[in-house]
Amino acid sequence: MNQKAITDNFLQEYVESYFGSYFSQTRRLHSDYWYIWCKSGLLDFVCEKLRNKYNITPLDYTADYVNSEMPVGNFGSATIESHKFYDSWNRKEELKKELEEVVSQLRLHRSAFWFLFEKIFYNHPLEVNESWSGNDFETIRHLTSPVKEEFKLQGFTSKEIRKIKSEFSYNLKNKLGRRKLTIAEKQLIDGWCSQLLRKSRPPKDKELIFQIVEQMKHYKHLSGGRDDIRGFASVRQTAAISASEVLRQLPSDSLSDKDYSDAWFRVLVKDLYERFPLLREFIENYQQKLVP
Repeated sequence: MNQKAITDNFLQEYVESYFGSYFSQTRRLHSDYWYIWCKSGLLDFVCEKLRNKYNITPLDYTADYVNSEMPVGNFGSATIESHKFYDSWNRKEELKKELEEVVSQLRLHRSAFWFLFEKIFYNHPLEVNESWSGNDFETIRHLTSPVKEEFKLQGFTSKEIRKIKSEFSYNLKNKLGRRKLTIAEKQLIDGWCSQLLRKSRPPKDKELIFQIVEQMKHYKHLSGGRDDIRGFASVRQTAAISASEVLRQLPSDSLSDKDYSDAWFRVLVKDLYERFPLLREFIENYQQKLVP
């Protein structure tokens, strides 16, 4: 019994069916990061960067996108969806790989690929609030989807993995005629599920992280800032000024008793840059456009 026989598309089907009810913590992870990156402008920046890199002129969606029904068997049918330009484009595999890496690095839900895809090719606006609970079907299209069937899933919590492992075992028992699983089969399931363990921390407060990203745009840069004497002025924005601005933007009842100091701001900035290289590129690009 090999790994492919065990998985057999089960994980994708299972997550698609139960993402909203069983995986609320992971759904929140995806939604919070989407909120932060979309509201800050990072996702627009990434889409524009890819559009420029591949010389893509936004297309007319109604003319390029084709949706049709194809007979399957004697009585059934399947929906066939295609993107005429993309399907015949000689650089589609290159862009697809790069866009998948963007989704993975930014801790987004895998169907975020489609929202970014349509922003790049059709200039469809990105909406800040996405929940993902009903969107897994977006990437389970075996015939025409740009996303591969083995598209990498983001990590799950230990509690969620226990549920997946239980369903894996139950599913495999049914496939094997309800016989008891061997030790080797159990170990294979354990090994597969261990690869799904989340390796990244979810944001504890998405609005707080968003405000930090907003201040990172001006951090260490001579621009509109705030000091205690002059209020807003053209100053070099220090970590202390940035931390103060973050707190000013948040309701006081949302703040804990922790020390929101300049050191706190510097630590979080360093952490965000290390975990999200695209964020550093976005901030540097933003600051280059600021008037000194």
